Amino acid sequence: MEKEIVYFTMHPLKMVIATRPQTGSAIIFKNKQKVWAVSSIDYYQISSDGSYSVISQEQAQSVFGNIPPDTALLDRIDSINMGVIK
Repeated sequence: MEKEIVYFTMHPLKMVIATRPQTGSAIIFKNKQKVWAVSSIDYYQISSDGSYSVISQEQAQSVFGNIPPDTALLDRIDSINMGVIK
């Protein structure tokens, strides 16, 4: 089963954070390097901060293009958050 991904940005649309609301995991797209990396803040912090806005997958893709979110990295963060990996 695919886990839901919610995208956030700070305006103007220059960066994208992909999050999993179910687990709190978050990754950020580093536009210069064209890679996904662990975000320093999680879904709960982002969603409660008025500086961030939810955006559609299409809006997010306008930033990350054909480099979809690294779901393996999100899975690893999920495992750490759930205490499976220490």
